[in-house]
Amino acid sequence: MGMFIKIHVDEAKLGEKAAAVAQVCPVKIFEWKEGRLAVLEAEEDECTLCELCLERCPAGGIRIEKLY
Repeated sequence: MGMFIKIHVDEAKLGEKAAAVAQVCPVKIFEWKEGRLAVLEAEEDECTLCELCLERCPAGGIRIEKLY
């Protein structure tokens, strides 16, 4: 888990948009692997809060929790 943020993924809400989320992240926090969207926890703190992932997915599919 990151020190400053935690990214939560709700695959049920993402549906077919999950693979697109992995592609849009400029710092590669997400990985599309074996048909699932995974958060690379070691990379979470690299998030720039650009919100491209939030724009790409349905409401509630991804939630970024600030830990500070």
